[in-house]
Amino acid sequence: MIPDGNQPPLYEPPAEFLKPTGQNWPPKDVTWPVPPIVSTEQLGTTGPNLAPVT
Repeated sequence: MIPDGNQPPLYEPPAEFLKPTGQNWPPKDVTWPVPPIVSTEQLGTTGPNLAPVT
């Protein structure tokens, strides 16, 4: 479900977790912050154009 060239969703753990466990953020081979994914898909129509009802 994840497109090629993208990484799975990641959430930055809180500092109070990282310090006692000796971990660093972000992990190796991870781009942080994650670049946003913007859809380039064009949506279809929502139906025929109707005259306004007065």
